Amino acid sequence: MIKNTPEYILKPSLIFNAGVGCFALTHVPAGERLVGDVVPFSTKQLLESEIPDSYLKYCVFLENGLYLAPSNFLAMSVFWYVNHSKTPNVEFMGNKLFAKHD
Repeated sequence: MIKNTPEYILKPSLIFNAGVGCFALTHVPAGERLVGDVVPFSTKQLLESEIPDSYLKYCVFLENGLYLAPSNFLAMSVFWYVNHSKTPNVEFMGNKLFAKHD
């Protein structure tokens, strides 16, 4: 079931140099669907040299020096703020985002 009340917030991370992250406002049980469809979203492929250093952490490395990037860094969807951890707590199934663990 998709909830209609805000359950997350975008805010600065307390981790040094981590930037902005997506944080839960309430307990989210494992398997809970977090948001509506997050794909498709507007993207473009860029070389690393075309991406400002401060935005690189929001991009997904593809291959051969190419990155998947938001089409507009000034209007990014919540997708770009989620799951930048080496031990992620969310996962994608199809084009939907779910809590991986409590």
